[in-house]
Amino acid sequence: MKIILIAAFVCFLTAIAAAQPIDLSKLISSQAGKRVVEYFSTFNTGDEEKLRSFFLENIAPQALKERPVEPRLAFHRQLRADIQKAEIKKIVSVGSDEIVVLVQSVNGQWVSYGFGIDPTTTKFLGFRIEQAEAPGEKQNEFADYAAPTTIPEATATADKLFSDLAKADAFSGVVMIAKDGKPVFSNAYGL
Repeated sequence: MKIILIAAFVCFLTAIAAAQPIDLSKLISSQAGKRVVEYFSTFNTGDEEKLRSFFLENIAPQALKERPVEPRLAFHRQLRADIQKAEIKKIVSVGSDEIVVLVQSVNGQWVSYGFGIDPTTTKFLGFRIEQAEAPGEKQNEFADYAAPTTIPEATATADKLFSDLAKADAFSGVVMIAKDGKPVFSNAYGL
């Protein structure tokens, strides 16, 4: 019974962690990351003049020569009609030449944004915007674990489950399973 309660508690804590607001400190620690956060803030206003100013100030001059502001505004006008507003839900990667984030629109759509970065100026070189799956949909593949009937099966199943979740970047933390107040399994994952 205690194993079931502990497993339920771990699932509960994982769900709570997933519902927490995202920590943007990894983004705002760099100038390019600050530009990404500012992009969404500007996009969400719906003010096309603010977006125009943002593009002129934050897109590298060579990128504006290749694709001027007006076509960018037209694309973003359509994007805004489709998704309205977007909130960063996951920072996928932060590099000197690209930042990728996963956002969710107010109507529930998931979108992957890739921002090409000029490493010398930290200005944007381009945008890659694609429809994406919700992060939770990828976690469904872990639902096929057999229900354990013994302590050794429970610990082996827990170890495999949390190892797989950590490999998929879906869990990071410590798991402990106890019986009669004594730990029978403990391990750290994804740390």
